[in-house]
Amino acid sequence: MLYLREWRKSRALTLQELARETGMNFRSLSRYETGVVDPQTKVLTKIADALAIDVVQLFNPPPALPPQEVAR
Repeated sequence: MLYLREWRKSRALTLQELARETGMNFRSLSRYETGVVDPQTKVLTKIADALAIDVVQLFNPPPALPPQEVAR
């Protein structure tokens, strides 16, 4: 299983922003995120580079962020 959406969101990127960073079509990225299409290795490399992570990390969820304090 790929954790593309989770990694993208952990970087606070929209599909359109990630598409711009990778030079890919946002519809293709959406299909990869939903599992409709399995990306090739070169595609995973582009995505991982844009997210500043190793390709292997795409197969694991991003580390949990520490809970933020709620301002009152």
